[in-house]
Amino acid sequence: MKRKYCYILVGNGDVGKTTFQKYFLEIIAGKSYERLSTGYIHDISLKSSLKNYENIFVLGRSWQEINKRFKNASEIFNRTEAGVKPEIAILSSHIILQDILALINEAKLNLYNCICVVFSNAYEKSEIKFKDILELPWTEVFQIENPIVEDESWKENLFREAIEFSSYILNK
Repeated sequence: MKRKYCYILVGNGDVGKTTFQKYFLEIIAGKSYERLSTGYIHDISLKSSLKNYENIFVLGRSWQEINKRFKNASEIFNRTEAGVKPEIAILSSHIILQDILALINEAKLNLYNCICVVFSNAYEKSEIKFKDILELPWTEVFQIENPIVEDESWKENLFREAIEFSSYILNK
């Protein structure tokens, strides 16, 4: 039995979504990025004893920033590497209900379970905007702790959260 998962990182600009994805790829694929490439399938080098996921699609930037590179959301889920579609997709979106709903609908049409990943600092800044987002047909919702701080400690915190996230998705 195969399950596919689509994780949608939700939050407007400057909440850490891109940095989080860089750290995540460093952990899971052994790749380090100064500037994150967008819309690619990556081989997974970190293996879990429970699952054997081979590759992962990472959007890299928020859908609103790069959607002109794609005809529509369905193009994301029809990408292949050596004829194989990834079982895991990591997408990112600003808090725009229609865009997120389009991503969810397309993911579900391609048999992905959709999981909402809320950044705590984004939620704190826009709690009212999240109300409608959280009522969408998610399989699951969870939060990345990224408190608002005045120094660079947020980077270390996001790296720890990326480690936990990596373990979580590889064992799902």
